[in-house]
Amino acid sequence: MFIILSICGDSMHPTLKDGEYYLAMRIFHTSTFSFPAVRVRKVYAVKLPQSCINEHEWVIKRLMHIDCHGTFDSGFYTNIYSAFIEGDNKNNSYDSRDFGNIPIECLKYQLLFKVWGGKKND
Repeated sequence: MFIILSICGDSMHPTLKDGEYYLAMRIFHTSTFSFPAVRVRKVYAVKLPQSCINEHEWVIKRLMHIDCHGTFDSGFYTNIYSAFIEGDNKNNSYDSRDFGNIPIECLKYQLLFKVWGGKKND
């Protein structure tokens, strides 16, 4: 599934600018994998967990790294994946440097390319 996302705010400036629109692809998560596979350094629309919501529930951030730790529950060993996300505008971004890792399932859409907006010389 594809959607068009509009950018507002400047936490990803200069990479993404206020008023631009991007085509984004839905990420489908299962207990063992994500489709399409999430990749480090890509930009995602993220639905923050309730414990991390400061001002906005949805943010656009870059995936910096994925952590994995195992847990033993009900006789089964499972891996739990978490994401460390950051805005490209390091001085004006509320991200994992403030609230830590988030569940990988919070990555909902991967931004693919700009479809409209912005100035050519920006």
